[in-house]
Amino acid sequence: QKAFEAKDYLRARSNYQEAVRQDPKMEAARAGLDQAEDIIASKKRDAAALASQAFANGQYDAAAKSYEEVLLYSPDDADSLGGLERSKEAATHMKKAKEFLDQDKLSDAADELAQVRLLNPNDKKAEADQKAAEERAKSKVDDIYAEGAALERDGKIAAALGRYQVVFRASPGYKDVRAKVDALDRRRKEILNEN
Repeated sequence: QKAFEAKDYLRARSNYQEAVRQDPKMEAARAGLDQAEDIIASKKRDAAALASQAFANGQYDAAAKSYEEVLLYSPDDADSLGGLERSKEAATHMKKAKEFLDQDKLSDAADELAQVRLLNPNDKKAEADQKAAEERAKSKVDDIYAEGAALERDGKIAAALGRYQVVFRASPGYKDVRAKVDALDRRRKEILNEN
């Protein structure tokens, strides 16, 4: 009864189960056990609903916390075990994406956000952030490529090669960057051999 009054329903359930085991005819213990089971079931349903809603809204840390609460009441609940794992994984990818965005590593951030979207295809924020990171990365690549082209026109082979190499490392399939790197590298070597 003390555990019940302290709202420690798991301990109350355990105490009542022991009392019923010792005396199966004890009505007060049976009633207490039924009441504890009802409260635990209600708390489990509420926590599961909160977990599901938090996950759907892209609040992965909150979802993980709610799934952990469900697992306190039902440690073998397969849905909650899976939900906890997905929530923690999505939270990890979101944190990495934020770190990459802060470091201006846009392609890496977009990759992390794509992983979040594999776990939760309905995450609209991850989708928008992924698209924004991809667009910014492409814009940066476009700008660097244009710098390389301008340097090449000005005859600054080594500097142009450097810009094209940056583009190639960021996006190997971008336009004709591989051909540009190869051609300028050959020209640079020819110039060095002439001197």
